[in-house]
Amino acid sequence: MRAPHEGAQIVHLFVTTMAELETQLSRARQAVSPQGAVWVSWYKKASKMPTDVSENRIRDLALATTDLVDVKVIAVTDQWSGLKLVVRKALREGLT
Repeated sequence: MRAPHEGAQIVHLFVTTMAELETQLSRARQAVSPQGAVWVSWYKKASKMPTDVSENRIRDLALATTDLVDVKVIAVTDQWSGLKLVVRKALREGLT
């Protein structure tokens, strides 16, 4: 993975294992601005690709290890889903 730049508006991770996500999520959070977003994409079950990643597991990891919360899920392609994570509203710059 190429290291994202600090202050990025969007960081998009494509992961196939939870181990990858555990390693990359904190780096992505450090790189994204408080008003930015981290998108996490994983193989859909229908793709038949081996993965231990799921929407619920991404959400659980984000809530347990960062200040990110999920706000949207999308179909990225026929094989990939995506979950948008943002900094909790109360923690964003300029907000109380």
